[in-house]
Amino acid sequence: MATTSENKMTGPHGCELFTKTWTPAAAPIAQVVFVHGFVEHIKRYDHVFPKFSEEGIAVFAWDQRGFGQTSAWTKSQGVTSWAHQLGDISWAIEQASLLHPGVPLYLFGHSMGGGLALAFPTRTPALPGLEKIKGVLASSPLLRQTKAVKTPLLVVRAGSVLGSMFPKLNVAAEVKPANVCRDPEIQKAYSEDPLCVQKGTFKGVADMLLGGEALMTKDYKNWPANIPLLVVHGTSDKVTEHDASAEFVDKLKADGKDATFKSFEGFYHEMHNEPGDDKWTEINSLTSWIKSKI
Repeated sequence: MATTSENKMTGPHGCELFTKTWTPAAAPIAQVVFVHGFVEHIKRYDHVFPKFSEEGIAVFAWDQRGFGQTSAWTKSQGVTSWAHQLGDISWAIEQASLLHPGVPLYLFGHSMGGGLALAFPTRTPALPGLEKIKGVLASSPLLRQTKAVKTPLLVVRAGSVLGSMFPKLNVAAEVKPANVCRDPEIQKAYSEDPLCVQKGTFKGVADMLLGGEALMTKDYKNWPANIPLLVVHGTSDKVTEHDASAEFVDKLKADGKDATFKSFEGFYHEMHNEPGDDKWTEINSLTSWIKSKI
């Protein structure tokens, strides 16, 4: 049975971050640093990471600055930036490494967090902690929005300028409950969750949208040759674009990188929250890939 721990930890720039860990009963064979999605928090994964622990995989996660319990403490809903978020990933990798020294470490992100997980290895110069990563996983990563919710690029760029001037300026940024998954109970819980506040900031939203676009057009070229990648995405995702994930992986494969894309027919954005046993299909594919790369 997994052991869990919740803590308030001081991250970069003195930000107080809510953290949670899942630790296997026996010595872990691998560990994951997990980056959650937009307007959500890590306790929404309380059914996911015990399954990782059953496979011997430890997990370190945190509510990102601007979101979840971290935001509730600091009264800073949506106040974030890629520079801060990527720095927090470096910090999290270090914390996880201290908990389980010498255990192979994998970076895993969902949605907004998936975009960050894909961005982290592509920065130049390399960010601290990159040398510790043995592989990257991304589920439903935000590379491009679907056509139904897509914000025009001109508007995003204007928002970026406004956000650089006023980094705490809020903007409505709804992720409709009906779009997250096909389970009505999860949809209802999501809509009523006080930690899933449906707003961001111009700076935070613009950074994640422009960052995803940059990954698709140029930053993919910086992917390290020694870091394997798994991207998983549902074909019926109504939030982030399934085909963009496939295209990103194809670009890496064309460059000779170890990259795998796994498509899930009919699945929505949060594949780990799909009804019945469907959710375990995605979760098992993630843990199996990690174990194959140890």
